[in-house]
Parts: sequence; structure tokens; C-alpha cells
Amino acid sequence: MIFDIRCASLALTFALALAPAAGNAANTDVVTEMYTWWNKAIYSSSELTPAAFGEYYTQDAVLKLNGVVVDKGVDNISKRFVALSSRGGKVENIMPALVVFQSGDQVFMQHLIYSARDGKEVCMIAAGHADLVGGKIAVMDIVRTEVTAASGDILAQCLKTHK
Repeated sequence: MIFDIRCASLALTFALALAPAAGNAANTDVVTEMYTWWNKAIYSSSELTPAAFGEYYTQDAVLKLNGVVVDKGVDNISKRFVALSSRGGKVENIMPALVVFQSGDQVFMQHLIYSARDGKEVCMIAAGHADLVGGKIAVMDIVRTEVTAASGDILAQCLKTHK
């Protein structure tokens, strides 16, 4: 399982490295739009409704984190993020993404995630792709890991957005 995740992450990193430089420009892809909305909505659980998620996700959407299906359907995705919102603190998918590009019905993205709760700041790097159906996210498949001091510039880039 860990081997599969590392292989998927390596393959995605390679694909992202080959992406055109324009992939970093302002985008109007549904994943960027969803994260931009999510970054505001996460602070108000009343905004995290299945209908709101349905603006970006198909009704039967699948959310995968580190190779594991964690939720299916906008009802369950909504519940996941309402629970996250209720824990308090701060969390942000930092936009613009480090890399984002769309190829057909797939959006590929690499971005940073910042969170702070109970006096602890954490930065993560996430890479993944979304499979689209009818312009909405049908599958969101993300691998992520915590960024440490050994990561140097990436950690500094993540933290500077919140100082």
C-alpha cells in the first residue's frame, strides 16, 4: 500500500514537472474554484451543505486520501467538512496552487495546505488529480504528507502566507 502511494506520488510529481509553465497561471478549473470556495466556507458549517458541494462535485463523488476512499457522495463529503469545521482552528488550501493544469476530463494539482489548531502550525504538501464528469468532480484523489523543516523553502512558503 505505501509502495503504491509512493509510486502514484512519484508518477504525479513527474507528470507535474512536465506540465507547461502556463499551468501556474490563473485558472478557472473546477478544482481551483472549489478550493477557493472551500477556504471561505470551512469557517461556517452552515455553508458546507451537500447542495453547496454539489456545485463542484457529482452527487456520487468519491474522495480519496493517500490511496484510501474516505467518503462517497456529497452528503458524506459535507459531513466530513462540517466535522472539521466544528473543531475550530484555521485550515487553508493555499491558492494559487503550486502547479495546476487540466488535460481533458482530469485536473492535476499540487498545492500546500496550512493548518493551525491548539497553538500548533502544520504545513502539508498535497498532489493529486480530479476526474471530471459533466464539468464536476467525480473522483478527487489526493496524496499528502507533512512538510518538515528539512523541506526548507516549501515550509517557509507555506508559513509566510500566515504571518
